[in-house]
Amino acid sequence: MNLLYKRVCFLAIGLILFNSQNLFSQEELNIKLIESNVDWFFTDFVGDKPGIVVSVMKQGDIVFNKAYGYSNIESKVKMTTDKAFNLAALSKTFTSVAILKLAEKKKLSLEDNLTDIFKDFPEYGKKVKIKNLLNHTSGLKNYNLDQIKNNKEVLDFLKSQDSLVFEPNTQQKYSNADYSLLAQIIEKESKKSYKDYLRKIFFKKYALGNTFLTEDLLAELVATPYFRVEKEYESKSVLSNIYGEQGIYTNSSDYLKWASSLYENKIISSENVSKMFSLQDLNELSANNSYAYGWVIMQRNGEKYYWHAGTDFGYSNLVLYLPDYEITVLLLSNKNDGSDYLRTAIKIAKQFEKDLKL
Repeated sequence: MNLLYKRVCFLAIGLILFNSQNLFSQEELNIKLIESNVDWFFTDFVGDKPGIVVSVMKQGDIVFNKAYGYSNIESKVKMTTDKAFNLAALSKTFTSVAILKLAEKKKLSLEDNLTDIFKDFPEYGKKVKIKNLLNHTSGLKNYNLDQIKNNKEVLDFLKSQDSLVFEPNTQQKYSNADYSLLAQIIEKESKKSYKDYLRKIFFKKYALGNTFLTEDLLAELVATPYFRVEKEYESKSVLSNIYGEQGIYTNSSDYLKWASSLYENKIISSENVSKMFSLQDLNELSANNSYAYGWVIMQRNGEKYYWHAGTDFGYSNLVLYLPDYEITVLLLSNKNDGSDYLRTAIKIAKQFEKDLKL
């Protein structure tokens, strides 16, 4: 009886080991197939061209992180996954979360208007609330990028105006002044510089050691920015000291660490995370409302997908978040002509979730 029992146990253990080896081999094959498919999406980065870092996070784990092309073409430095990029408009998420954090601490209310915060702001500022800045329903006029060089000059420009482009909350239309003002509201209500506030509540607390602002730029950490000139790419350093909607540099692992903490309600409350990913009703034209608090909110074939792109200063980036599948796809590239990144990100997501119906 004991001998029979031992034989059955040995046989069972053998079958378990055999199946686990097969399972491991199958997982390896699946990963290799996925990698091969993703490689095919980025054949345009082969040769003497700028590069891109492609990252995928699923259920809080980074399951894909690969670099293509060059970080610096002239020096033949290959792109690596630890390189930092100017997030451009992806920086807006940090700004919106900072505002929501201040609201949680009762330092401000999203219902506060511009004259509540800036006492010498013109009369028209009474109509513009913080929430209107967050979702681009403010009606504020755009400033000229060639004439305005920093956030203070943006505020001075707005103080010199006497009217809005449209009544707040009746349209959703991008204004380059919106997030610059939010950065200044952060400074005023936190009594810290925008940089110091982000560093204290985000960068240090969540161990984002490769995340910094333009003023702390270290060239050796950053992928060189490139601009398309006819058929060639030229490197050119173009920097801006206007913060709020751009100017945060980070790499793929830091960004995904930040995103994971955000989704898990570790940075702001679940109520505010929901608010950030929710569309606010407009008084008019609500069918055209797709921008929430630093994210574009969309749905197709019953699938929710949130995303944001950022192209500026020689960089093109995109983040795609699929909440129902807990998948995030991040594309960071050092060229100014990145195109069709949303479509590509969806194709990549389908490699990791076959049931996705986008």
